[in-house]
This record gives sequence, C-alpha cells and structure tokens, in this order.
Amino acid sequence: MPTEEQKLCYESFFTFALMWTLGGAVADDKIVNHRRAFNATLRSMARGVKLPEFGECFDFRFDVAAKDWVHWETSVKKYEPVTEVLYQNIIISNVELERMKHLLDLHVKRQKPMLLVGVAGTGKTTIVKDYLAEVKVNSEMNSASINLNSYTTSAALQGIIVGCLEKRSGHTFGPPGHRRRILFVDDLNMPYVDSYDTQSAIMLLTQVLSYGQVYDRERLDEKKTIVDLLFTACMNPKAGSFMINGRLQRRFTVATTYAPGIQLISGIYTKVLGRHLEAFGQQTQRTTEPIVNATAEVLASIQNSASFLPSAEKFHYQFNLKDISNLFQGLLSTNSSVFRDAGGPTRFLRVWLHECQRVFSDRLVLESDAKELQAMIEKAVSKCFVGVGAASNREELFQQPLCCTSFISEASGERQYLPARDLQQIRQAVE
Repeated sequence: MPTEEQKLCYESFFTFALMWTLGGAVADDKIVNHRRAFNATLRSMARGVKLPEFGECFDFRFDVAAKDWVHWETSVKKYEPVTEVLYQNIIISNVELERMKHLLDLHVKRQKPMLLVGVAGTGKTTIVKDYLAEVKVNSEMNSASINLNSYTTSAALQGIIVGCLEKRSGHTFGPPGHRRRILFVDDLNMPYVDSYDTQSAIMLLTQVLSYGQVYDRERLDEKKTIVDLLFTACMNPKAGSFMINGRLQRRFTVATTYAPGIQLISGIYTKVLGRHLEAFGQQTQRTTEPIVNATAEVLASIQNSASFLPSAEKFHYQFNLKDISNLFQGLLSTNSSVFRDAGGPTRFLRVWLHECQRVFSDRLVLESDAKELQAMIEKAVSKCFVGVGAASNREELFQQPLCCTSFISEASGERQYLPARDLQQIRQAVE
C-alpha cells in the first residue's frame, strides 16, 4: 500500500475510534441534539479528514477496500420475510442496528466489554441478541443472557455466572468445551440500592471484570479464576438506580442507542406492512406508506405533547417504538380475503384507526387526553392520506362504533381479524 494511502487509512481509523469513543456516549436529549453538536466540533477540529459533507460523522464508516468513507446504509441487508418466525421475533436490518452490531463485533474480537445505554424502545436488547445469534452461527463462541432486577443479589449473580462455567484446571474455571462465551447482562442498573448506597450484584460484577476472580462462598480462602468470559450489557438511564458505580462503568465502552426517528421507523415498517399487503389488491397496497407515516406522526405528536408526559397520576404514560410494534402486530393479523373488494382499503384504514385507539387511547386516564389524541390522529390522517381515496370519506372512516375482532368471523370456519359492522353483530356473536 502506498504511503499516502497508509496515512489516509490510519487517520481515518483514528477518526472513527475518536468519534465513537467520545461521541458515541453523548446523551439522547430532546432539547439539545448532542450528536449534531459533536459532529460540528469534530469536523471543525479534523478538517484534514475527508468526511462526506452531508449528514453526520456517525452516519459513515471507513471502507479499507474503497479507501473512502461510506454510508452505513450500504451495510443494511435486504428484508426477506420468514413466515415461521413469530412477529415479536422479526428483526429488520437498518442503519442503527448494523452500526451498533459492528461496534459490538469490534469489541468482542478484542475482548472488550461494551455497554449500550438508552431509554425503553430504542432497541438495545434487540441489537445485542441479534448480534449474539449471528455469533452463535458463525463462530466457536457461544452466549448466555442474564436479566437483572431489584431482587438480584451478589450471591444470586455469582451462582448464575459460575453455573455456566466448568473447571478447567486447579482453581481456573471457564465455559464448557474450552470455548469462549459472551455473557449478556440486561437491565444492568436494576439491582436494589441498599442502605450503604451500594448494589451488591454490581460490585460483584466489578470484581469479576477487574480481577477475573470470585471467592468461594463456602471456603473464603479459595478463589476461582474465571477465563474466556466476556461481558456486554444494556441499561435504561431512566429506570432502576439511573446510573451504575463508576468503578464498573469504566470497564465498559459506553455507547448511546437513540430513539428512532420518523425516517427509520418508516423504513422498517414500510417493508413489513408492504410485504403483508401484497395479496390485498392494489388499492389497499397504496395505503402502506400513508399508514406508516401517519403512525410515526401520531407517535411524534404524543411524545412532543406536555399532556402525555409521565407524572404521579400518569406514571404509565410511556410511549415509544414498542407501541408502534404492537400497533402493526394488529395490522398484520388481518387476512387478504376480507379486504380485496372496493371497500377493502377503507376497512383496512378503520383497522388502523382501531389499533391506534387500542394501543394509545386505552392507556389514557383523562377524557381530555383522549380528545387530544383523537385530534392528533385526525390531523395525521389529513396530512398523510392526501390523495388516498379510502380516506376521502371522513364520515365513513371515523364512523362509530369502531371495533375490530376475530371472533365474529368464526361462523365461516376461519378466524379473521376485521372491523365489526355494529354492536349488534358483536352481540349476536357473543350470544
């Protein structure tokens, strides 16, 4: 490799390491976009590095073969639906997923622990589990998972850790078969904080990461040395103890997982819903993007409204990507045979409205909140369904009662999730 190309590669490697070591841990804040601020700072200080002018520095990785920075979009895999997989196990490749998996892979190969930090619904656990599934298939390394909670003590955690090891020689213990193992610790900051302001499970984990040893609890003069065990973890900074002991945190490379934006949400669910609607007829298929965009619009409106912030009275007002997942699970329960006629698109939009009510509105405790949500939904329909014939008749679209169920179709011999005509039809099915 020529000297100039070597210099380019080394500078780019250093820049990539710098951006993720320092900038990867910046907080996800609604008020201040810290990533954007870090991007501006890095670009002003590293003017000799030929980063693409568009987008943020985090959107790119350095490709050694191309000797250039390429967008993470090039790493996204094509969606191939698998009918045998349960809905909750469907994982759609996207920029954030592939980006964080790449960082995980770099750390695993160098035996360095990594900690993903993010609020609920940012995909922390999904990212790690998807990576571990690939590792299990493609290498001699295996994995195990631990979910911590407020009742997890140091003794319980030590029992889990030692339980997945076998004696190698003397006082040395490691994973079975002389293989390496990744131990995924989820909800790292959940253990109970005792009267001494410590978390015993956290301190045990600190000891293992710092010294690679634990004491035998029955024979305190004996130590067990642990080898070939690598840790990776996730935590929610708005739950549990909110933070972890600094002695443990310094052992991890910390990276923030951000709440997905409208563009990412649209990219994921357009693929899923679009494939599901392929057998529904062209008119119903045309509602795919408007439905996805309207759903993202409703969620964004909820998250930006002061009425839907958690409080002592509304402590359960937590709206995130999981709610969108639940909403689309209802849409994917539909069967094409009910929506192929001329009225199919309108009926399918009514199913979407019903799912919005069940997922979002059923959680609300005040009538004023329910009215505000209804206004948000109507605004999203007006904004996102422009030119969609199925949404032109607003009176028919929002007609009450709005109820979808699968048991009214049992008379035909096949359970189908569809809107009920009226309450009388539901009453007859129940009786």
